[in-house]
Amino acid sequence: MITDADLETIYSLLTAADTRLDKTASLFIETFPTDQGKRFEAACALAVLLSERVLLPSPLYRIPSLYILHILYNGAPPTFHPFLPILLDYADPPPEVSYGAGTGVALTWCERWVAARVLAEPVNAKEELSTQTPKELMAVVDPTFASRAASTPQMRTLLGRLREEADGECSAGMTVPAFFAVSGDSTPAAPTATEALAAAQHLFEIAGSNAHLDLLGFEPPFLLPPPPVLHPRRDECVWLNPPDVTTLHRIEWDDGMCRDTARRERVRRLMAKALKGPLSISQQHIVVDQLERDPKFVHHLGLAPERLPDLVENNPSLAIEALLRLSYSSKIKDYLKVLVNVNMSLHSMEVVNRLATAADLPSEFVRTYISNCIHTCETIKDKYMQNRQVRLVCVFLQSLIRNRIISIQDFFVEIQAFCIQFSRIREAAGLFRLLKKEAADGLSR
Repeated sequence: MITDADLETIYSLLTAADTRLDKTASLFIETFPTDQGKRFEAACALAVLLSERVLLPSPLYRIPSLYILHILYNGAPPTFHPFLPILLDYADPPPEVSYGAGTGVALTWCERWVAARVLAEPVNAKEELSTQTPKELMAVVDPTFASRAASTPQMRTLLGRLREEADGECSAGMTVPAFFAVSGDSTPAAPTATEALAAAQHLFEIAGSNAHLDLLGFEPPFLLPPPPVLHPRRDECVWLNPPDVTTLHRIEWDDGMCRDTARRERVRRLMAKALKGPLSISQQHIVVDQLERDPKFVHHLGLAPERLPDLVENNPSLAIEALLRLSYSSKIKDYLKVLVNVNMSLHSMEVVNRLATAADLPSEFVRTYISNCIHTCETIKDKYMQNRQVRLVCVFLQSLIRNRIISIQDFFVEIQAFCIQFSRIREAAGLFRLLKKEAADGLSR
C-alpha cells in the first residue's frame, strides 16, 4: 500500500524539472524495489496521478511520470504494457480533452508527443528522451511539429490498433468517472505541487482504507444488490402450455428478432470510430454492407455535416458510400457546403472525383472546389509540398476532363493559367496538352 512517505518521495522526483529523465527513472527504480510488489504499487500510483491531472498540475511533472511508466516495462511489447490505457489517453486523448498553455492541468502537445513516441518506437524513444530534462522537452517540442506527427496515417493506424486492443482488455473494468468538488469559478487555478501532494495523500488514504483504489482513478464503488424475488399475483397473466399446439394455436416465433437492432448498433459504433481513425477492411465491409441493405440507414449513422472532414481524411471510401446515399436527400447541400471547403488532400480529391463520377453534382460546387484546389497550390510556400499538391491536382483535373464531368469551355482559362504557372512540372505539361487536345476536338465537332 502507498504511504504518505512514498507519495512525498514520488512528488520530490517528479517535481525536479531540471533533472534528466533517465536519472529520475533510475532514482525511482532504486527507491521502490521489486520485492513485495512495492515498485508495482508505486507504478499504479503514478498511473492514478496521471489519470487525474489535477494531482499533477504541471506538464513538467507528467512528462517524467510517462517516461517512468515506459522504462519500467520497456522490454515488453506495447500491447502487454499494464498501463497501456494511460499512455493512450495521453497519446490519443478524447476530443473533449482541453489543450493549451492556460492552466497546468491542460494537456500539452509535448506530453502527447512523448506518449506517442514511447508507444510507436520504444527503443528509439528511450535513447532520444533519456538525456533530456522536462524543461528542455517543453522548450524543444514544437506544437505544430507534434500535431503533424500525431496525425500521420501510420501513427493514427498504430494508436487505433492499440486502442482497440486496450479497450478489449479493459472494457470490463470501466466504471463511472470520479467526482471532484471545485470552486464556483469557471476556470479555477491549477493547484501548487504542495497542494496537489496533500490532496493525493488524503485521497490515497481514503481509497486505501476502503479498498476503493482503482487504476482508472478515484471512483466510487458501484454496488448492485440482487433484486428481491417477484412473487406472482392472482390477477397477472398466466403463460399457457396447451396440450395440442397444432389444433388450438398457431404459434410463430420471429427468429430475426433483435438481430437487426444489434447489427445497426454495431454499425453506429464503427462509424463513430471511423471519425477518429482508419478502420480495417473487414470493419469497412460491415458498414458498407449495412448501407447496401438499407440505404436510408445513412441518416441514422450519426454523421453530422461538420464531422464529414474527419471521415474524409480517415476513411475516404466510407465517406464516398455515405455521400452517394445522401445524394438523393435534400440534406446533401449541407454536406457539399462542408466538402467544398475541406483542406485539399489526396483523400478529399478522391472523394470528390468518385462522387462526381457516380452522381450529378451541382456545377457551382465543382467550380468552387477546383478554384480552391488551384488557389491552395498557389499559396503553398514549401516547394516540395507545392510540387506534390500540383501533381495531385493535375491528375484530378485530367480524370474530370476524360470522364466528361467538367466542360472545357467553362474552365479553359483558369486551368490554362494554372498549367502555364507550373509548366516545370511534368503532370502540368500533360494536363496542358490534354486541355489543348480537348479544346481542338470541341471546335472540330
